[in-house]
Amino acid sequence: MRNHGFHGPLEGELAGRVWRDDETPLARMVERYASRPDADSPLMLDGRRRAERADAEGVVLAGAPAAARPAIRGILALGRQRLHLRGVAKRSMLQGFDGIRAAARRLADLRGLGDDVFYLTLDELRAGSQADPGVIRERQAQRAHYELLTLPVAFSGTPEPIRIADVAPAVVGTVEGIGVSGGVAEGIARVVTDPTFGDVEDGEVLIAPTTS
Repeated sequence: MRNHGFHGPLEGELAGRVWRDDETPLARMVERYASRPDADSPLMLDGRRRAERADAEGVVLAGAPAAARPAIRGILALGRQRLHLRGVAKRSMLQGFDGIRAAARRLADLRGLGDDVFYLTLDELRAGSQADPGVIRERQAQRAHYELLTLPVAFSGTPEPIRIADVAPAVVGTVEGIGVSGGVAEGIARVVTDPTFGDVEDGEVLIAPTTS
């Protein structure tokens, strides 16, 4: 919790409740991992993938002209060194959000604002005067309105928001998308549109608009 408590549902939103605020999702995840066999350990899986990567690099180098191999080794080394930095940048951003979120919640406790603190600007909070309930209600209504909207999958220029209720669900025999796990799997499909969803059972196929 100390090192990773800034993760959780809606972790990129200041008003979101991450593991540090509500440890229920984390406890559920830990319990699920604890029930799995040692062969499913992420550390063991990481070791197997490292070995597979080394074998794959060997195949690539063996199939390349000798003169090209030094450059290929350099490119592969850069990939190992830098591809993971995308995750490092995201982690740093979320840690910054965590500090802001903690400060906002502390200020909310001191002034009795609760989650209303996230509907006020920095200048309004600095003013120190009593928050205007009308302004907060107006911004809450604005947020509720935005939650009824979505954006088109493809657009040029500024997209026109679409009411979610007006988007007709597609009735198809096959759902097409990007698989994020290797191999072939068969199981019950679980469609998830809310990051605060409950358990996804073992063996189920997760379908979601986005994943993290």
